[in-house]
Parts: sequence; C-alpha cells; structure tokens
Amino acid sequence: MFELSPTLTDEQMTAYVTDILANGPRRFALFGLMADHSDMGVVGWGLDFGDEAIFVTPGKDVMFSTSGETVRDRFALCGEVRLEWLDPPLPDDDACPGGCCPDEDSPVTCDPTR
Repeated sequence: MFELSPTLTDEQMTAYVTDILANGPRRFALFGLMADHSDMGVVGWGLDFGDEAIFVTPGKDVMFSTSGETVRDRFALCGEVRLEWLDPPLPDDDACPGGCCPDEDSPVTCDPTR
C-alpha cells in the first residue's frame, strides 16, 4: 500500500489512485418485482467489498451482509428480487495476488504480500 506524503509526484499519485480504484468495492442494485409482475421497483443499493457488503434502502435503512448475493437471498424470502451489478467483478485473488491486477500499461505494481 502507498503512504501519502506531501511530496508525491504526479506518477505516484496516479499509481495510488489507480490502486484504490482497482481494489474498491463493487456497486450493486436490488430490484423487487411486484406480486402481479406489472412493475419493478428499486429495493436498494449496495457496496460489495468481496468479504462483506453494505446495503441501503430508499428509506435509508442499512443492512450489513457477507455479499450482494446474500442480500438478494434475504430479500428473496419476501418476494421476487433481481440483483444487478453496476461494476465489473473484483479481480480474482488467485489470478491477481493481493487483489491487485493492473493493466499492462498501468503505473501500478502489485505487492502480493499485502
């Protein structure tokens, strides 16, 4: 991980921001289908961090869970719901040690020990 310093170069700042973005949470939305299947509404939005998730409803209720899929499964007990991912999957830890998997042109180098 990078340490912030008042003397960061532009390249170091770019690498830091790229690392943060590459390892950030994955956003998702949960939609509920009306009983008569006539319409669908937003149940809420969430952030999946890979090992935990946080979910917020339009009424500002907050739920903590292990994943976006688990949130979906809990709401599915009450009716038909649909999970939609707004971001691509996080890098596979086996394919990208430490969760860091930059493009070939990226200034980020990954430390597999972190």
